Amino acid sequence: MCSWWVSTFTILLAMGGEAQEHGPVFLMEPPPRLVFSNSTGARVSCAAHGFPTPQLAWQLPDGTQLDDVPGLRQVLDNGTLSFLPFAAAQYRQDVHSTVYRCRAHNTHGAIVSRDMRTLAGQLIALYTDN
Repeated sequence: MCSWWVSTFTILLAMGGEAQEHGPVFLMEPPPRLVFSNSTGARVSCAAHGFPTPQLAWQLPDGTQLDDVPGLRQVLDNGTLSFLPFAAAQYRQDVHSTVYRCRAHNTHGAIVSRDMRTLAGQLIALYTDN
């Protein structure tokens, strides 16, 4: 019985082992919604596995690749999308209330994550006298 298990395991490794080239598979997708305060900002990550290692990019639903928006949004090489804290007057609908997707690609293909809808706003504190 032990030799059967070893043989099966060896075959499985040969068919799908790490050395086998394959397209990307998500390890971590962005959440469907990202709600954050303008005073805190937010970070969201995306991760994928594949061989060769996939490249990660953030994009809009129409496929337009994201770039940094100075002082508001940073697209990092490690798959992280960072929304920086901002003053209420700096709010931009195209940055703070829109849909984003993560794209992973290598020589064997590309995959796109589910939509992530963002909503950023000013945190309002309510105070009451006791």
